[in-house]
Amino acid sequence: MKTEFNSLDEFFQILKPARRQTVESICSLIENLLPQYEQFLKYNMVAYSFNNRLICVDVQTNYISIYFDRPQIIQEYKEKLPKLSFGKNSFRYRSKKDISYTIIEKIIREYYL
Repeated sequence: MKTEFNSLDEFFQILKPARRQTVESICSLIENLLPQYEQFLKYNMVAYSFNNRLICVDVQTNYISIYFDRPQIIQEYKEKLPKLSFGKNSFRYRSKKDISYTIIEKIIREYYL
C-alpha cells in the first residue's frame, strides 16, 4: 500500500537518504530552471506548475519517475533512450546512474521555458 502524504515535508522525510538526495537534485534542477513554477504536493508527488503546465516527480519502490504534461516528450525520447523505462507520460529511472540531468534540463528548456 502506498503512503499518502499530507505535505511535501512528509514526502521527503520518508525517503531513505540516498533517494532523498537524488529526488532533491532533480527538484533543484527544476526549481533553478523554472523559478516561476509553484512547488506543491499533487497526486502524492512533488509537483511544479505554472500557466497550466505541470511537471511531477514521484518515488516508487523500484524507480524514480518524472512526469511531463506533454506526451510528445515521451514519444521523442523513447527513440533516443531505448534502455530507459517509460510510462505513458513519464521517464522511469531505476537507478541513480540512469538519470541524465542534461537531458532533463534540455527537455525543460525546450518544452517549458
